[in-house]
Amino acid sequence: MSAVSRTQSEDDVRTAVGTSGICSPVTPDDIEQQPLLAKSKSERTPLPVFQLAVLCLVRLAEPIAYTQIFPYVNAMVEELHVTDNAADVGFYSGLVDSLFAVAQLFTIFQWGRLSDRIGRRPVILTGLLGVACGSFCFGLSKSFYQMLISRAMAGALSGNVAVVSSIIGEITDKTNQAQAFPLTGAFWCVGAIIGPLIGGTLSHPAERYPGVFGNYDFLKDRPYFLPCFISSLFTCFSITVAYFFLEETLPSKVLEKKLKAAAKAELLRSPSASSYGTLTPSMTPVRPRDPSVDTPSTCVATPATKPRAPSTLSLFLDQRVRNVLIAGFLLSFVCIGWETVFILWAYTPMSLGGLARKK
Repeated sequence: MSAVSRTQSEDDVRTAVGTSGICSPVTPDDIEQQPLLAKSKSERTPLPVFQLAVLCLVRLAEPIAYTQIFPYVNAMVEELHVTDNAADVGFYSGLVDSLFAVAQLFTIFQWGRLSDRIGRRPVILTGLLGVACGSFCFGLSKSFYQMLISRAMAGALSGNVAVVSSIIGEITDKTNQAQAFPLTGAFWCVGAIIGPLIGGTLSHPAERYPGVFGNYDFLKDRPYFLPCFISSLFTCFSITVAYFFLEETLPSKVLEKKLKAAAKAELLRSPSASSYGTLTPSMTPVRPRDPSVDTPSTCVATPATKPRAPSTLSLFLDQRVRNVLIAGFLLSFVCIGWETVFILWAYTPMSLGGLARKK
């Protein structure tokens, strides 16, 4: 390469287009003033407030149904004569308390996968319906086995915690997810406050409020039905709101809905068969697709191969997933353990080391 061509190449490298569109030489001072990292100009996407409000209402139903039995489950076990030994009341009430979470543990992953196939809305509505039926049947229980069955049914049919998180991830992006995801945890805490208030206030209503419920023999025979009924009623309200206002967010379902809407709009715009012999859409010949031409948004594209869903074992083998699971387990163990153990300690007679606060 000659010296002239080499000098010309160096001059080309050292030139840049200015704001006026005229090429000007780049000096060392200009290079030093340029930032090493470009500033991010992405703006935060507004939160879908209405959909998040519906999801929070859906999320609120589960902790209410889960915690409303805490204040009275020990008394219920004793009054149903599940055991004659007062020292064993905590064992049987612990089985009832934990069976909801145990049943949910073995079914929640399957509910999440099912929502990837049939959509988020059907799974959400099914989970809420299961919680409502389980709570209603628990209030009607007259034996220990009925308590266990109704509690397990409510837990097994409730996979909303996983599906709600999936919906939030689909209606938000990386700019606003940090604001959206904590809402579900906050409303779990709200439900964990409301649930025990309902259970402790409305149990034995005929004795506590004789002027209002004293004439109802049904409430005397089933003194724990009213808090379960109120919990089921709130869950039914959540079902109604979710049915009318919760939107489907599964990408395949959303795409299918858009394609149907586009096809319907195309049919409405197409001329009728009676207008001067124009071909209808069903009579229009199909031309082979030209690879050089982009497919319009109204055309149905060939479905891509779906990625294979990860197995449960592969998730547990991921170190990051294990860290999150361990942290969540420890937090839940401390919070839920404290609530149930403290109530049992307050109910236990003083001769067994408790506080004897039955009334």
